[in-house]
Amino acid sequence: TASWDTTLKIINPLTGKVLKTFTGHTSEVLHVSQIADGRIASSSIDTTIRIWNVQTTVCDLVLSGHTSNSRWTVQIMSGLLVSCSKDKTIRFWNLETGETEKILSGHTDYIRCMLLLADERVVSGSDDSTIRIWG
Repeated sequence: TASWDTTLKIINPLTGKVLKTFTGHTSEVLHVSQIADGRIASSSIDTTIRIWNVQTTVCDLVLSGHTSNSRWTVQIMSGLLVSCSKDKTIRFWNLETGETEKILSGHTDYIRCMLLLADERVVSGSDDSTIRIWG
């Protein structure tokens, strides 16, 4: 789970028992997603995205570059993580180096959500009342 207390938690859905807690963000965590290699990505109001080792709960990588909170993350097949933000951009991050590979801009307001299509195009929805398909 992502939490307003700045942590992520893995919780047993049957018992409600907290199995693991991940700490490192300095503000509320908005989203968490699993990466194909087994790690997890979390995005936060602190503007960072953190990549976590699930076994050790250690943060392996901090992705910095958004200028406002990061709202959503998805992984694409080519070893990149895609994020959208209140800063009106979508960023493609290299999961090995942590560097930004590409920035998409065009929305005029907060990007609220996005998803990955089967052909690896990204669809984003924004408070500017548009949905964009990025190819």
